[in-house]
Amino acid sequence: MKMRIVMAVLMALSLLALYVAPTEARGRPLRVEIVAATYIPEDPNEPILGTFIANGPAVDAGVLCPTGTTVDLSALGSGGQSNRRLNLLVHKEFTCDDGSGTFQVKLEVKLDERGFANWNVLRGTGDYVHLAGTGKLVGIPFEGGITDYYTGKMH
Repeated sequence: MKMRIVMAVLMALSLLALYVAPTEARGRPLRVEIVAATYIPEDPNEPILGTFIANGPAVDAGVLCPTGTTVDLSALGSGGQSNRRLNLLVHKEFTCDDGSGTFQVKLEVKLDERGFANWNVLRGTGDYVHLAGTGKLVGIPFEGGITDYYTGKMH
């Protein structure tokens, strides 16, 4: 009887370790800043491409690569008819220059007198399969595109 109790306790501890380990492996969220230049092609059938540079503690800790390219996978707009507010939902993929993988981000942009945008990581490949992150976004247009400044945390 005593052996069964010991086995049951060991099994319970093993299951608990499997549950806790992935959370511990991800660690606490670390600050990240990403600057992404996106170039809008004249031909609407061409892909919307860009480049990015990332820095901050998340990059220093190896949570995220420092440079890469981007492509807009989709973009939807709504509102705007009242000239008061335009909503944009953009799905963007980031590909790391070092071959470590890709990650996809959803941008929710509200263009009105207050103007704000949020981003969050949707999914990833390679080293970024378990990447999570969220934050704020500010976009500054330039001739032929926009530079987005992402600030937030990733783990």
